[in-house]
Amino acid sequence: MTQVALASGPVIVPPQYAAEYLARMDIEVADIYAAIGNGEVAAASIDGYHPRNVAGLARWIALVGCLRRRLIEGGRWRLGDGSNRPVCRHLDHDWTLAVICGDAATGDVDSFRGPQATRRKGVATARSVQEQGCLITLTELVSTSLSAVGDEPPAGNWFLLYHRDVGGVRLEVSLPLGFDEVEGQFTGWAVRVIIDDWVPEGLAMPHDVGYVGVAFQILSAA
Repeated sequence: MTQVALASGPVIVPPQYAAEYLARMDIEVADIYAAIGNGEVAAASIDGYHPRNVAGLARWIALVGCLRRRLIEGGRWRLGDGSNRPVCRHLDHDWTLAVICGDAATGDVDSFRGPQATRRKGVATARSVQEQGCLITLTELVSTSLSAVGDEPPAGNWFLLYHRDVGGVRLEVSLPLGFDEVEGQFTGWAVRVIIDDWVPEGLAMPHDVGYVGVAFQILSAA
């Protein structure tokens, strides 16, 4: 039986139990790693001839496509693209999974507030969080026995959050408590499943083309 640790706020599933916990949702950590790697390959294909800052978008597109393909090929998920949000919906449970780029708190067990999106999210994301009528409250999570929480992850709209760091990509699959439409940010988390970092085969994570600090020389056409 998975043992889930309680942090100051959300329920934290530490990395050593992440694979077991996510398997209950028919999510394989190997599929997440494959999607992250696919995103890195796509970003690495961006060079100085492309528009600046496009590497991050290329990474997200490739990551989302790979993850959704692998989940759906597993036979337990289907596409669900309402409101132009590329998500997967579980066939038998009230779970959805979307992908967003998170800030430096992503994958940090000791973060009090947990991660936020690196970019302000819009109405569709807000609606996806607010419509979670079956989401149990944080108080109910805390008062529930840890073994019961471990038996079946709570229903709701989950997010895979990723954050590129110097040595790799920090990851978690988490269920939000709420969303601030004015700020365009999550207000807290009910459950955070922390996954071991994805680490590249190389010695260091290269900066994306267009990263602040990368110099470009603009020549006139004359």
